[in-house]
Amino acid sequence: MPSDREKMETWTLGAVADSMAGAQPGTAAHTRGAAEILRRQTAIQEEAAEAQKRAAAATIDTANATRLSAKYMLWSVIVLAVASVASLIVSVGNLVIVALRNSN
Repeated sequence: MPSDREKMETWTLGAVADSMAGAQPGTAAHTRGAAEILRRQTAIQEEAAEAQKRAAAATIDTANATRLSAKYMLWSVIVLAVASVASLIVSVGNLVIVALRNSN
């Protein structure tokens, strides 16, 4: 059979507060209510801490992905620059060839 404290786990927060309001401070009923509220607060804080850990891990993953993306973008700019220089060299070479053919 569940204890009085275990029964309170299924109560709404309002029901726990009502039970405390009707009990004298220092009585077993008041202490059980305060313990139940503290237990719920602790559980919520633990859930919040876990959520913060997950958020921190997601932030790290995002930073790593951003770093990798920036690295790929840098390499693509370098390749584009090399391709542009190669295109310029080919264009200048073609102009020189055309100029030499026209001078003859």
